[in-house]
Amino acid sequence: RWLLAKALAEEATARAAASLGMGATIFHDVRPLDGAGKVDHVVLAPAGLFALSSEDWGTDVQLVRGELQPVAPDPDGALAPGDAPVTWLVGAARALAASAGVRFAAAVVVV
Repeated sequence: RWLLAKALAEEATARAAASLGMGATIFHDVRPLDGAGKVDHVVLAPAGLFALSSEDWGTDVQLVRGELQPVAPDPDGALAPGDAPVTWLVGAARALAASAGVRFAAAVVVV
């Protein structure tokens, strides 16, 4: 169930990013040369280069010490306490930046 929700979230983010217009170029499912991690969407816009991860854990989340955590215990376990989606995205963006010789302006988790 979580994989379907993630796929739908990625599609919704792709549609929203496409509405940025001609000033933005969007790349989907981008992996660094070493294959470490995957960035769901990379957006190149006049304001910079952005790494986006699309997520739908099926529960409300909150930011706790720089990391997303479920507001209440998640019985399905899609986002367990101790998971680190922000840290994971930043790591994937750093690996991609190193392999491509670019610099990201921001890493964004779209919930």
